[in-house]
Amino acid sequence: MKMKQIFIQLDNILVWMSYQDKYYLASCISAIISVSLILSLYLLAVNVLPSRIPLFYSLPWGQSELVNKSSLLLLPAIITLVALINIFMAYHLHSSQYILKRILLMSTILIDLTIVTAAIKIVFIFA
Repeated sequence: MKMKQIFIQLDNILVWMSYQDKYYLASCISAIISVSLILSLYLLAVNVLPSRIPLFYSLPWGQSELVNKSSLLLLPAIITLVALINIFMAYHLHSSQYILKRILLMSTILIDLTIVTAAIKIVFIFA
């Protein structure tokens, strides 16, 4: 498939989302911005970060919460997975359940902001 066709299909999807509900588009854009922000932050700071960084703060303090710095790329994967699941579930709900749709889509934005904040804090510990 040519690149131009891919962009046309993406444009059609975004136009469809904007006609459905502004929350679809907002959650999709939030996920895209969050993933790109974390990826660019990682690429800029990969040389500054030590080989092991703290990621699992729910584990006891010490070696158990440390992971390789490449594990920071789990955060964009989690954002993408959560966004896809929530958008898919919101799409398949009945139109009378618009409050539940909006809760799902707004929770995507909230989760994105939380994960981006955690990633920024982790990187700026060492920068």
